[in-house]
Amino acid sequence: MSKNISNLSGRIGLKDNLFKQISENTLSDTPKDINEIAKEHNLGVSTLHGAESFYEFLRPSHREKKAFVCNGSACMCAGTQDKLKDTLKEKLGDDKVGEMFCLGHCYENNAFHYDGENYAGKDIEKIDQILNGEDIIQDKFFLKVLQLLVF
Repeated sequence: MSKNISNLSGRIGLKDNLFKQISENTLSDTPKDINEIAKEHNLGVSTLHGAESFYEFLRPSHREKKAFVCNGSACMCAGTQDKLKDTLKEKLGDDKVGEMFCLGHCYENNAFHYDGENYAGKDIEKIDQILNGEDIIQDKFFLKVLQLLVF
Protein backbone atom coordinates (compact mmCIF):
# COMPACT_ATOMS: atom_id res chain seq x y z
CA MET A 1 0.00 0.00 0.00
CA SER A 2 1.18 3.52 -0.71
CA LYS A 3 2.92 5.35 2.13
CA ASN A 4 0.80 8.39 1.24
CA ILE A 5 -2.41 6.46 1.89
CA SER A 6 -0.92 4.98 5.06
CA ASN A 7 -0.10 8.44 6.35
CA LEU A 8 -3.51 9.83 5.46
CA SER A 9 -5.46 6.89 6.84
CA GLY A 10 -4.47 7.06 10.46
CA ARG A 11 -3.01 8.92 13.33
CA ILE A 12 0.72 9.58 13.64
CA GLY A 13 2.34 6.51 15.11
CA LEU A 14 -0.54 4.19 14.20
CA LYS A 15 1.20 1.26 12.55
CA ASP A 16 -1.64 -1.16 11.92
CA ASN A 17 -4.55 0.82 10.48
CA LEU A 18 -7.61 -0.67 8.86
CA PHE A 19 -6.55 0.33 5.31
CA LYS A 20 -3.29 -1.55 5.77
CA GLN A 21 -5.01 -4.62 7.16
CA ILE A 22 -7.57 -4.78 4.37
CA SER A 23 -4.90 -4.17 1.73
CA GLU A 24 -2.57 -6.85 3.09
CA ASN A 25 -5.48 -9.23 3.49
CA THR A 26 -6.57 -8.59 -0.11
CA LEU A 27 -3.04 -9.36 -1.36
CA SER A 28 -2.50 -12.36 0.93
CA ASP A 29 -2.39 -15.90 -0.41
CA THR A 30 -4.42 -16.96 2.64
CA PRO A 31 -6.75 -14.03 3.31
CA LYS A 32 -8.61 -13.72 6.61
CA ASP A 33 -12.36 -14.00 6.57
CA ILE A 34 -13.87 -10.51 6.23
CA ASN A 35 -16.13 -11.31 9.21
CA GLU A 36 -13.01 -11.71 11.37
CA ILE A 37 -11.59 -8.32 10.33
CA ALA A 38 -14.98 -6.66 10.91
CA LYS A 39 -15.20 -8.16 14.39
CA GLU A 40 -11.62 -7.07 15.26
CA HIS A 41 -12.51 -3.46 14.40
CA ASN A 42 -16.07 -3.52 15.66
CA LEU A 43 -17.41 -2.70 12.19
CA GLY A 44 -20.11 -4.18 10.05
CA VAL A 45 -19.12 -6.42 7.16
CA SER A 46 -20.97 -4.08 4.78
CA THR A 47 -18.67 -1.22 5.87
CA LEU A 48 -15.62 -3.26 4.88
CA HIS A 49 -17.19 -4.28 1.56
CA GLY A 50 -17.98 -0.60 0.96
CA ALA A 51 -14.33 0.36 1.60
CA GLU A 52 -13.10 -2.43 -0.69
CA SER A 53 -15.36 -1.32 -3.51
CA PHE A 54 -14.62 2.42 -3.12
CA TYR A 55 -10.82 2.31 -2.76
CA GLU A 56 -9.37 0.61 -5.82
CA PHE A 57 -6.21 -0.55 -4.05
CA LEU A 58 -8.32 -2.66 -1.68
CA ARG A 59 -10.22 -4.56 -4.36
CA PRO A 60 -9.55 -8.29 -4.62
CA SER A 61 -9.28 -7.90 -8.42
CA HIS A 62 -6.04 -5.99 -7.84
CA ARG A 63 -4.24 -9.00 -6.32
CA GLU A 64 -2.49 -9.85 -9.58
CA LYS A 65 -1.48 -6.28 -10.45
CA LYS A 66 2.09 -5.08 -9.97
CA ALA A 67 1.68 -1.42 -10.93
CA PHE A 68 -1.16 1.06 -11.04
CA VAL A 69 -1.49 4.08 -13.31
CA CYS A 70 -3.23 7.16 -11.97
CA ASN A 71 -6.55 7.82 -13.65
CA GLY A 72 -7.27 11.08 -11.81
CA SER A 73 -8.54 14.02 -13.81
CA ALA A 74 -5.26 16.01 -13.88
CA CYS A 75 -3.23 13.08 -15.20
CA MET A 76 -5.91 12.15 -17.70
CA CYS A 77 -6.25 15.75 -18.97
CA ALA A 78 -2.48 16.00 -19.35
CA GLY A 79 -2.61 13.10 -21.80
CA THR A 80 0.36 11.32 -20.20
CA GLN A 81 -1.27 8.15 -18.94
CA ASP A 82 -1.74 6.09 -22.13
CA LYS A 83 1.97 6.16 -22.96
CA LEU A 84 2.81 5.53 -19.30
CA LYS A 85 0.48 2.53 -19.18
CA ASP A 86 1.98 1.14 -22.41
CA THR A 87 5.50 1.44 -20.98
CA LEU A 88 4.55 -0.33 -17.77
CA LYS A 89 2.70 -3.08 -19.66
CA GLU A 90 5.75 -3.58 -21.87
CA LYS A 91 7.92 -4.08 -18.77
CA LEU A 92 5.48 -6.01 -16.54
CA GLY A 93 2.92 -7.62 -18.85
CA ASP A 94 -0.57 -6.60 -19.98
CA ASP A 95 -2.35 -8.21 -17.04
CA LYS A 96 -0.04 -6.72 -14.39
CA VAL A 97 -0.99 -3.05 -14.79
CA GLY A 98 -4.14 -1.61 -13.25
CA GLU A 99 -5.53 1.83 -12.53
CA MET A 100 -5.90 3.82 -9.32
CA PHE A 101 -7.72 7.05 -8.75
CA CYS A 102 -5.53 10.07 -7.97
CA LEU A 103 -2.12 9.44 -6.49
CA GLY A 104 -1.71 13.06 -5.43
CA HIS A 105 0.85 14.09 -8.06
CA CYS A 106 -1.51 16.27 -10.09
CA TYR A 107 1.18 18.92 -10.56
CA GLU A 108 3.61 16.43 -12.17
CA ASN A 109 1.40 13.99 -14.13
CA ASN A 110 2.80 10.66 -15.35
CA ALA A 111 1.79 9.30 -11.93
CA PHE A 112 1.98 5.60 -11.15
CA HIS A 113 2.24 3.34 -8.13
CA TYR A 114 4.67 0.43 -7.85
CA ASP A 115 5.71 -1.66 -4.87
CA GLY A 116 4.29 0.64 -2.20
CA GLU A 117 5.68 3.85 -3.69
CA ASN A 118 4.19 6.57 -5.85
CA TYR A 119 6.16 7.92 -8.79
CA ALA A 120 5.49 10.79 -11.18
CA GLY A 121 7.05 13.27 -13.55
CA LYS A 122 10.18 11.87 -15.19
CA ASP A 123 10.41 8.84 -12.89
CA ILE A 124 9.16 6.57 -15.69
CA GLU A 125 12.49 7.22 -17.43
CA LYS A 126 14.09 5.31 -14.53
CA ILE A 127 11.67 2.37 -14.71
CA ASP A 128 14.41 -0.25 -15.04
CA GLN A 129 16.08 0.96 -11.84
CA ILE A 130 12.70 1.08 -10.07
CA LEU A 131 11.87 -2.48 -11.14
CA ASN A 132 15.31 -3.65 -9.98
CA GLY A 133 14.59 -2.22 -6.53
CA GLU A 134 17.22 0.50 -6.79
CA ASP A 135 16.70 3.80 -5.01
CA ILE A 136 16.20 6.63 -7.44
CA ILE A 137 16.43 10.34 -6.91
CA GLN A 138 13.00 11.79 -7.50
CA ASP A 139 12.57 15.39 -8.59
CA LYS A 140 11.05 17.47 -5.83
CA PHE A 141 8.76 20.37 -6.56
CA PHE A 142 8.23 23.15 -4.07
CA LEU A 143 5.49 25.70 -4.26
CA LYS A 144 5.75 29.05 -2.62
CA VAL A 145 2.55 31.01 -2.32
CA LEU A 146 2.59 34.75 -1.83
CA GLN A 147 -0.67 36.33 -0.90
CA LEU A 148 -1.47 39.94 -0.30
CA LEU A 149 -4.27 40.43 2.17
CA VAL A 150 -6.26 43.58 1.67
CA PHE A 151 -8.80 44.58 4.29
